[in-house]
Amino acid sequence: MIKNIPALAEYYRVYLVDLPGFGALRRRRFVLAEAASWLATWMEAAGLDKTHLVSHSMGGYVCLGLATRGPEAVRRLVLVATASIAAGRPLFGHLVPFLSTARRAVPSFLPILAHDV
Repeated sequence: MIKNIPALAEYYRVYLVDLPGFGALRRRRFVLAEAASWLATWMEAAGLDKTHLVSHSMGGYVCLGLATRGPEAVRRLVLVATASIAAGRPLFGHLVPFLSTARRAVPSFLPILAHDV
């Protein structure tokens, strides 16, 4: 996302937020179930309300959670390749998407893909 900041900053005030467990906050423990609440608390502390949120991958999942729990805090969402969690899907249910993706992946990416699955 950092490459998009200069273009966005021409029109908006931009905050690049590190969730606990990532970036400057990497020494803190990341808990996905708590990430949306953490972001809401951060936004409140920063004095932000009715905010545009732009996010990628897991950040999109977190922002969707924030918008679902507190829609009054979100003006617009821009989600890029948003991650999703398939609740209740058995382990076998992940196999077909994994194999489909693995078939098209370069060999060096397979360990990363396997770890994510």
